[in-house]
Amino acid sequence: MKKYFFFLTALFLLGISVGAIAREDSNLQNIWVQSYLKMHSSLMPVKTQEYLIVIHNDLIQLKQAVSEYELSIEVEESQFKNVAYLELDSRDNKTPQLIRQLPFVQFVTSKNIIFFCH
Repeated sequence: MKKYFFFLTALFLLGISVGAIAREDSNLQNIWVQSYLKMHSSLMPVKTQEYLIVIHNDLIQLKQAVSEYELSIEVEESQFKNVAYLELDSRDNKTPQLIRQLPFVQFVTSKNIIFFCH
């Protein structure tokens, strides 16, 4: 008899929880749906900007090279002294190759690396 009481109580609480979540105006459901949509929309290529991570020896030389070659990119400093972020047009394929060939640049990679777990 006690087993049935606990089973029915647990079933009742489970039903109330599912009902609260399944309601159309449920806050928990809205949060879950919004985060799910945000996660999947972040995988869609909608931006025309590409971000590069550059490991370099000298930030001043990097900025000078960008201005000398008249590249339409922005150089942003990071919290590390030898790492910079470059923002450029994603249709520009020559600029990353040009930056890789500079003698004071050690490594260039895309900042758009995606780790996706589902």
